[in-house]
Amino acid sequence: MDTVSQASPPAETYQARVDDKGRLKLNADFQRYLKELGETQVYITTKDAKTVRIYPLSLWRKNEAAFNRASEVDPEATEETNLVMKHFGGYSDVDGSGRILIPDRLRKHLQMEDTAVWLQFYDGAINAMGDAQYQHKLAAALERLTANVNKLQHLGLK
Repeated sequence: MDTVSQASPPAETYQARVDDKGRLKLNADFQRYLKELGETQVYITTKDAKTVRIYPLSLWRKNEAAFNRASEVDPEATEETNLVMKHFGGYSDVDGSGRILIPDRLRKHLQMEDTAVWLQFYDGAINAMGDAQYQHKLAAALERLTANVNKLQHLGLK
């Protein structure tokens, strides 16, 4: 069985802060999740140039394998996505206080220096987004909530 699916992911959205040195302190639930996975290192990047994506190292390795497979199907999309994710990406150790260092290029591009961010578990990793981006996404999701719930109920949402 997949290690990521065996750990209990955080179920809430949390507010945190990127300090003036670019460190993000993960709250206790995210620290526990990484500890359950046995992860002491993460890969931090973006998939959309708007949101920080914090991958447990084991999940990032699966992405690297997916890039290798995808290069045979769509080499251009694979190369461009890989370029962006590695341009902004970098490894970070989780320190004893549960802090990780957001890569400098990514932090500057997303203007996430000495600012509040929102953390949310999604699809095996942790998303971090600035307050403006989070509020924009939340407002859009609230507008479509009824329609989205109706769609998902057909797929088994209770």
